[in-house]
Amino acid sequence: MDVLVLLALSPRLTVPREVLLEKVWNGRLVEEGSVARCIAEIRAVLEDDAREPRFVETIPRRGYRLIVPVSGTGGSSGIPLWRIQFPFFALSVFLAAGLIFLGRRRRSGEKRTVTARPTHQRDWPGSGSRAMDRLLRVRRGLGVRGRQDHQTDPW
Repeated sequence: MDVLVLLALSPRLTVPREVLLEKVWNGRLVEEGSVARCIAEIRAVLEDDAREPRFVETIPRRGYRLIVPVSGTGGSSGIPLWRIQFPFFALSVFLAAGLIFLGRRRRSGEKRTVTARPTHQRDWPGSGSRAMDRLLRVRRGLGVRGRQDHQTDPW
């Protein structure tokens, strides 16, 4: 198969035996008749005759060439590429949306603890901390009396 591919990559050009040996067999030591056997197999599959070639021509003491024009198929089914790709794209979007939905649903099922917001200064966590003392000093500077009024003075 690799021999046929290499011939098809350079249609109507003679490909020397040495190039076939180097590219297909990667420089490994093979018998001289290996290339000839591959060409014979290709001809047998294509029902080609070496004396009157229709596909692969032997150039004596030089190599081989593919004598039929090679053209790309552009798509074996004749269906536009977007019609083939669209179902896969739609399936991907559907799966992603489903995963997002399930993730949100699972999170909404978790129990959440809601606490009421403290209304008085003394109810705030850390009300005896240094930060609270600084805040009280700032309030005093603004004309608010001392610490005793925080029990009745909501924020």
